Amino acid sequence: MEAFYPPGDDDWQALLASAAASFEDLTLKQGFQYEKQGRVGEFAMPEPDLVRAVVTDREAYTAEVPLRQPETGSCGCGAGKPCKHMAAALMRYAALAGRPVQQLANARFAGAARPAAAAEPHRAEEERQAGPEQERLYGAGARPDGKRLTGPEPSGAPAAVRSAAGRDRRRRDPAEEGAALIPSMTAAGWREYFALCTASLDAAPRTPRYAEEALAALLDRCPPLPPGIGKLYSLHARLFVLHRLTAPPPGRAGLPGWAATPGYFTHLAIAGLQRELAEAAESGPPEGEGEPALAARMLETLAVLRAEMLADSREQSFYADLYFAFTRSWLLPGMPDLAWCEAELDVLLAEEPVRSSPSGRLQRLLAAAWMALILRRDEDARQALKSAAELPGFSAERMNLYWQRLAELEEWDRLLEWLSGAAALLRECRYPRLADYSAYWNAVLERRPEAEGRMWRTLDELSPLGEDMYKEQLKARGRYREWMDLLLSSGSDPAEFRAAELQEIEKREPALLLPFYHQAVERLIDGKNRQDYRAAVRLLKRLAKIYKKLGRAEQWEGYLLGFSVRHSRLRALQEELRRGKLIP
Repeated sequence: MEAFYPPGDDDWQALLASAAASFEDLTLKQGFQYEKQGRVGEFAMPEPDLVRAVVTDREAYTAEVPLRQPETGSCGCGAGKPCKHMAAALMRYAALAGRPVQQLANARFAGAARPAAAAEPHRAEEERQAGPEQERLYGAGARPDGKRLTGPEPSGAPAAVRSAAGRDRRRRDPAEEGAALIPSMTAAGWREYFALCTASLDAAPRTPRYAEEALAALLDRCPPLPPGIGKLYSLHARLFVLHRLTAPPPGRAGLPGWAATPGYFTHLAIAGLQRELAEAAESGPPEGEGEPALAARMLETLAVLRAEMLADSREQSFYADLYFAFTRSWLLPGMPDLAWCEAELDVLLAEEPVRSSPSGRLQRLLAAAWMALILRRDEDARQALKSAAELPGFSAERMNLYWQRLAELEEWDRLLEWLSGAAALLRECRYPRLADYSAYWNAVLERRPEAEGRMWRTLDELSPLGEDMYKEQLKARGRYREWMDLLLSSGSDPAEFRAAELQEIEKREPALLLPFYHQAVERLIDGKNRQDYRAAVRLLKRLAKIYKKLGRAEQWEGYLLGFSVRHSRLRALQEELRRGKLIP
């Protein structure tokens, strides 16, 4: 590299602005990935405001990018607009200059936040109209985009805020003062405290680093807590940060499309938090924990999860899974008297909001059915599920939760009733996957073998949706003749099965496979192509083996001779038969 012209601070800001104006957000992210993967090779600056780099994609492309007007650059890929290779060249320039490459990758995001900061004085009316539910869940003075409605706004990046605080030693940190009160706070108090701790990060891009810094701000100040309370505090901290990641960032509230298309790095942060939350919800309280405040915090957590589950958001199904996991792993073992379950069912059955979405109604009914099942009100639970099945979004997989609960309790008679009555619900599903349904039937029949007749009647009601399960059950119970009749009538093909699946029948009743293979051979011959002929020859070899095993070698030789004569005009088939050593 003959010459290199690093940008000054003003030049860097100008580059961020020009990149935001010239490139799409996804293109910048792709360029960032290319630079990180080492795909940027030769790099040069023929002029102070021009970078040139060779970027390896499917082939090597030379990209030239004017720093002040990237949209006028060029690339050998022929895209005709600022492309990912040009973005990768800029990322390499930033890396060589010692500038934050990630900041350049998020240039469009940062560019949207800057005008929002300038518009803050005109947003007082918007702030006064923040929803009461948002304020209740995310702290007094919070608004949907995650900022506080009261108190001073941060004047810059977190480092600048910390620097200013360091210069003013007389100023007391409210977050440090509030940390001492965490053990006595309710869950709502925790959320108010979270908003205070993360105020300095409001303008930061929503990336994995934002999630790390926000969580550190919430967890590092926390004093020692009892184990159960500590786990719940950590869960609420992650819920709070997840909400901040999924809500529109400052300056983008109300823009259509943001909620449906989070950036790549935002998606990474969201996925990481969701994994941690799922683990926390499944882990349950510490064994033998007798904390007096734990029950109250668990019920407050349940209320937060319910509100998120019923809200119309992109993460609704995730919050629903979290809600069910929390009740199963925390409340059922921790509060066995079930008074909480009665109260929760009353809340769920209360009058719905007028503008409740279909997805919100679906989650409400599924949760009500779950609570009714726990309370052993099976008829009420099935009625709620019947109503849920009429709504869009209902699927067979949602039934697993209820069947799993009964199987864990080993209440096989109740589970039998649920499985027998599930046909009407499963018929409402467009493409029901019945593998779990079949597995629960197997578990019941191991303990209640006399109930096999009910299973067959239920599968008859499910026809034709239950055809695959019907075949599976016939084979699993050794009813091979009926199984084979069903395969022949439905036009099934041997290629649909692994060889090991048919070996058991070949050992026990090999004659049943003869019509199955013969039918498949004729179907393949009709294909009139060499690939099908080869498959037909493989099946003919299987037939030869079975005929020999049955002691019917003469019958096989007669069939093969007639087959060869009948298809003597198919030269490719004759070649494959010779290659397979079936004919001389």
